[in-house]
Amino acid sequence: MGGYAFQVKRARIHFLVSVVLFVWGGTVHATDAKMQPDVVALDYGTGNETRLTRLDLQWNWDATWFASDGTHVSGYWEASLATWNARDWRDISGSDRTIADVGITPVFRFEADSRKGWFLDGGVGPNVLSRLYQNRRRDFSTAFQFGDLIAIGYQSDRWTAGITLEHFSNGAIKHPNPGANFVLASIGYRFN
Repeated sequence: MGGYAFQVKRARIHFLVSVVLFVWGGTVHATDAKMQPDVVALDYGTGNETRLTRLDLQWNWDATWFASDGTHVSGYWEASLATWNARDWRDISGSDRTIADVGITPVFRFEADSRKGWFLDGGVGPNVLSRLYQNRRRDFSTAFQFGDLIAIGYQSDRWTAGITLEHFSNGAIKHPNPGANFVLASIGYRFN
C-alpha cells in the first residue's frame, strides 16, 4: 500500500507542477497575444520500439529571469502534433500502428543573452493520445499523459538544433502506468 500512496503523491506533484507552469507561462505570455509562432521545429526519434515524429510551434514569452554573466532563463509555449508508430503493436485489428498525440508544454530555457549559442530546456505539459498506447510490454491505461522533457541544443540567428529526452506518463492517475521514453533529434527555424 505504501508504494501506491507514493505513486499518488508523485502524480499530484506532477499535476501541481504542470498547473503552476501552465498558469505562470500564461500570465507572462497573455500580454503579447500573437498568432504567428516564433519557431517552427520538426522532431524525430525513437523509444520503446516506437518511432515518434512531431511538429512543434513555439511562442516566446519575451521575459527573462535570473540574468547573470551574459545568461538568463526565459521560456516559451510549445504546441505540438505528433505521431507514434509502434513496431510491435498489440491491436486487435493489427492494421493501424499509428497514434496521434496533441500536446502543449510550457518550457523554460537557459540561454545566452544574445539568444545564440548553446541552450538547455526543461518542461512538463499535458498530452492527449488518440487512443491507448499498447506496444509489447507497455500498456497505457489512459490517453492523457504528461510529457516531461529536457533538451540541449544550439541556436543561431535563424536555426535551432537539439537533442531531447522525453518521458510520457500519466503520473500514476491510473494503473498500469509503465511510461514511455524517447530520444529525439530536433531542427527548427526561427522567424525572429
